[in-house]
Amino acid sequence: MKKRKLYFIYFNFLLLILICNYGSPGSKVLDSEFQKISPMDTATFRIEVTNDAWYIGTFNFDIDYIPDGWSAFIIDSTSLGVNSKETVPLIVVPPRGFGFHHDIATIGVIVDKDTTTATYLTFNVESNGFSTIGIEPILLVIILISCISVIGYLLFKKKSKIKVKNKRKK
Repeated sequence: MKKRKLYFIYFNFLLLILICNYGSPGSKVLDSEFQKISPMDTATFRIEVTNDAWYIGTFNFDIDYIPDGWSAFIIDSTSLGVNSKETVPLIVVPPRGFGFHHDIATIGVIVDKDTTTATYLTFNVESNGFSTIGIEPILLVIILISCISVIGYLLFKKKSKIKVKNKRKK
C-alpha cells in the first residue's frame, strides 16, 4: 500500500512539473537578422519574447559576443505576465573614426527564461561608408569664418590701393 501511495505522489509530482513547464517561452527576431548601416548610424533589432506559460516569467538577456570596437545595448531582464508578449530592442553601434569603413560584425545574444530555457540569437551588421566623426558643423563654421576673413582682407587691400593712387595723383 505504501509503495502505491509513493508512486501516486511521484506521478503527481512529475505531472506538476510538466504542467508548470507547459507553454514554453519563446523569443524571435521581428525584423531581419542582418542590417547594413553607415558608420555614423546605429542598428536596431527587435526581439519579441513570449510567455505562453500560466505563470509570470522573467526573461534575462545577455550579450554573449561582440567584436572589439563595436558596442551593443540591451535590457538585462523583463518580467512577463501569463500569455503575454514584449518587444525588446537590441541597439548596435559600429566603430567610429575618421576615414572609410567596411566593418562586419556578428553579435550573439542569449535569451533565457527563469534560467531554465535558453535561446541563442545571432545578429549581423555591416557598417560601410566614410565617417567624418561628426566635425562637419564645426568645420563649416571655420570655413565660413575663413571665407569672410579673406573677402574682408581683399576688400580692405583694394581700398588701400585706391587711396594710395588718389594720394599720388594729388
